[in-house]
Formats: sequence, structure tokens, C-alpha cells
Amino acid sequence: MANKALVVIDIQNDITKNYKELFINFSNTGVVFFCDESNQNHLTRREIDGSESVIAKVPCQNLILFNDSLYYINEKDKRVYSCDLSGGQSKIQIKQATTEFVINSNGNIITFANAKRLIIIDDNCYYANKNDSYSLYKNNVKFANVIPLYLNGSDNYLYYCNSKDNGYIYRMDIQTAANVKFCGESARFLHIIKNNLYFVSEASKKKLSLQGGNSETIGKY
Repeated sequence: MANKALVVIDIQNDITKNYKELFINFSNTGVVFFCDESNQNHLTRREIDGSESVIAKVPCQNLILFNDSLYYINEKDKRVYSCDLSGGQSKIQIKQATTEFVINSNGNIITFANAKRLIIIDDNCYYANKNDSYSLYKNNVKFANVIPLYLNGSDNYLYYCNSKDNGYIYRMDIQTAANVKFCGESARFLHIIKNNLYFVSEASKKKLSLQGGNSETIGKY
């Protein structure tokens, strides 16, 4: 069963809602796409006004929004499919089974058999390597001796929850691998939206500027 995840519904007003779904994505307008755990993990679209519609009646995960199309893994056959934002016929993109994938700037789908928490920045892939005690890798090379519990990135930085330091948020320079403690709060579910880092800490939803400073509580979890 998926864990709860922090989702921003209205980006402009920071209105948030708890979903049980772990696999979510959102457009710049605030429309949310998610795999609805209450409805067999079907791919669902939620509007700003709260109305919802199923756009793909298949159990899905690893949802990615790219160039006005949604890409996802069908939980039944573990293959990557795509559909447009209003639904319609899904198209198979990768025939071999996979558990995670990302899409580079050219629209190419990339997978790593040993990857967990896979993300992409400037067409470089970062992930926790399942075959190396979940150490942080960049593409096929060990990048740093850290084990990220959660991972996200923006511009020249990675943000991760450090398993070796109570799950506190660290920021790592992707050019030098230098890293500093960014937030002294144990965190889960790192989301980056409009120059802010959103996360869950204990029983609260939090917001923290990527410029640093103190976190702001924006709701209960």
C-alpha cells in the first residue's frame, strides 16, 4: 500500500491536501494527476475546483508529466505507457518491464534496473543504488557516500533526507558533491515547487525556501 504524500493543489495559494497516493504529478495551472488508490490505482485528474475524472482505467505508478503527455508504469505488466492529459488511448513506450524511469530533455525514457528514487537533472540521472547499500549514484558511477531516504533536485543542487543523520534535509552541489545540512528537521516526501521545498515532518506539512532560512508550517499531516 502506498504511503501518504504531500500534494500542492493550488500552487499560487499553497493550498494543500493529503492524498494516500504516492505517485502524483501536477501541471503549472495546479491541476493534479494521481494514481487513485481508492479506485484500483487508476490514473485520475483532479481540477482546481476539486472535481475528478479517470483518464486511464489501469493501475499505474511512477507518474511523469512531460510535454503535455503523461507517462506511467502499468502495474499489471510493468511496462511504460503514455497518454494525453485528458485521457484517450494509451500508447506503450517501453516493452520491457521496469520499476522506475525518467525522461530526458530529448524525450528519451531512461531506466536503471538497480535504481531507487530515480530523478534527473540536466540529463544526468541520480538515484539510490539497490546493489550498493542504496548509496547515491550519478548515472553508473557512485557519486557520494550518502544514503538518501528521499531525493529531489533543482538547478545545481540535490536535496535529500540523510539516513545517517536522523533524516534531516541536506543540500548537495551536483558539480562538486559538497553537501551541507539544509534543514534540521526529520523529513519525508520532498517536493520542489516554484523555488520552495515542501515536505512532511512529524505531524506537520512544511514549506522551506530553496534560498534557505526557517521552515514554515502550512498544515497538519
